[in-house]
Amino acid sequence: MEQHNEEIIKGEMVVLLEDECHLLWGDVCGYVWGRRGEAIEVPMTNYRQRQTYYGAVNFVSREFHLQAFSAGDSGNTISYIKWLMQIYEGKRLLLLWDGATYHRDQKMKEFLAEVNQGLAEEEFVVSLMAFAPNAPEPQSGGRRMACGQESSAKKFRRE
Repeated sequence: MEQHNEEIIKGEMVVLLEDECHLLWGDVCGYVWGRRGEAIEVPMTNYRQRQTYYGAVNFVSREFHLQAFSAGDSGNTISYIKWLMQIYEGKRLLLLWDGATYHRDQKMKEFLAEVNQGLAEEEFVVSLMAFAPNAPEPQSGGRRMACGQESSAKKFRRE
């Protein structure tokens, strides 16, 4: 990132710390009375609901960009990056993120090749850099979303 200091200071390049958060609800909890040794079947209509949020913190301005998606996958990741490109139109993006498999799959490689087509690496419109895989500190975007989950859970428990 050091090689981009001047561009970041001038505002020509935007550094975003990105992560996803997957919220799960609808798990079955409870007790059922029945005879010992007999299986009790309980019909279920919805095994699990899930909501995924993509979030990114602007390293300089500290703005937080949050968008909901149905799942964490390469298609939604690409949609999220396109949305960030609209927000920062005319700027180069450097995304710092984790090593999720859909961040590195073929669809993502094809998208980056298309967006950065014909450009030298130092001129890429979208550049990616992975967080250290075993960093003991929480990752900022994920930590911010996790804190939101914790406060939501506390609020829910109080109501």
